[in-house]
Amino acid sequence: MNHVSKKRERTSPSPNRAQHLERNRTAANKYRQKKKKEHEEIDHRLHDETEKRELLLSQVHSLQKEVWDLKNMIFQHAGCDHNQPNLPSSSAGRAHPNNLSFSSQPSHSSYQTDSSPTQ
Repeated sequence: MNHVSKKRERTSPSPNRAQHLERNRTAANKYRQKKKKEHEEIDHRLHDETEKRELLLSQVHSLQKEVWDLKNMIFQHAGCDHNQPNLPSSSAGRAHPNNLSFSSQPSHSSYQTDSSPTQ
């Protein structure tokens, strides 16, 4: 079987077809512009959120350093005669700074460990 393809003659499209093609071009351009704008907005939001994250991480590091410094101050006062921290017994004889907490009740000790009951 021998197929012979017919070539379409290149004539001007019908008015309805031309109008349809023009609307399609306009819609495609509008869609591309919308997608481009959405992409730019996402990039802008990514930039803003990245800056916010960096600021928050900086604050976290600053607060962690402050906590560390305050715990070191507590240990510096461990040798004082008044308000010594009530340290839990450990094999090393020292408590880890994360285990210290303050007691709001006046007692023989102003500092208590998280593991000891408050009085």
